[in-house]
Amino acid sequence: MERFIALLKKELQTLPATTIPALTIGLLSISVGLVSILIVLNRGITYQDASNVLIHFFYILNLFSGMFISIPSIIYEKRYKMLNLIFIYDITELELISAKIIFHTLLNWLILSILFFLYTMLIVKTPFYIVFSCIIGFLFLSYYASSIGVFASSITNSIPASFFLAGFILLLIDIGGFLAGLLPSPAKEIFSYFHAINQFLPLTKGILSLKSIFFFFSLGIFFHYLSIFVLYLYKLKGIKD
Repeated sequence: MERFIALLKKELQTLPATTIPALTIGLLSISVGLVSILIVLNRGITYQDASNVLIHFFYILNLFSGMFISIPSIIYEKRYKMLNLIFIYDITELELISAKIIFHTLLNWLILSILFFLYTMLIVKTPFYIVFSCIIGFLFLSYYASSIGVFASSITNSIPASFFLAGFILLLIDIGGFLAGLLPSPAKEIFSYFHAINQFLPLTKGILSLKSIFFFFSLGIFFHYLSIFVLYLYKLKGIKD
C-alpha cells in the first residue's frame, strides 16, 4: 500500500512536467464554450431536454478526455527510460498500472463532475437524483476510458498512434454495438449488449443500474488487465535483453 501511494504521489508530482495540464485546460475550455452555446441556442426547451443534451455531451466528453489525459502515461515512462528504473525498485506491474489508471480516472472524474454539477444544478435545474446517478456513472465511465488510454499507451511508443488506437476501441465498442442491430439473431442480441450509450441510459433517468455500472467496470477491468499483461511482456523482454 505504501508503494502504491508513493506511485500516486509520483503521478501528481510529474503531472506539471507533461503536456497534459495545458492541453486539458484547452480541451475543457472549448468544451465549456460548446456547452454554453448549446444552452443559449436552446433557451426555449424544457429542463428535461436541456438535461438530456448536457448528459450526452458530458458522456462523450468523459470518454474522450479520460482517454486523452491517460494516453501519455506509459509513453513518457518509455521515452525517458523511467520504466527500467521502476522495475529496479521491484514495483509490480499491477501496482504501476493500477496507480496510473486510478490517478487519471479520479482526475478526469473530479474535473468533469464539478463542471457537470455546476451546469445541471445551477443553470439547467436538473433534479438532484438524476445528477447524482450520472456522476456515479461518470466515475465508472472515466475508469473505462482511462483503462483504454493506458492500454493504448502501453502498446505503442507514439502518442498519435496511441490516440488513434484508443479512439478506435471506443468507437468500435459503441458504434459496433449500434450496428449489431443489422446482424441476425442470436448475434444481434449478443453484440447489441456492447452498445455503450444504451448501457448508460438508465443512469440518465436517475436509476442506479447495477447492470450499467457493471458493464463499464468490467470493460475497464478487461483493459486494466491487458495493460498489466503488456507491461509484464515488456519487463520480460528487458530482462532477456
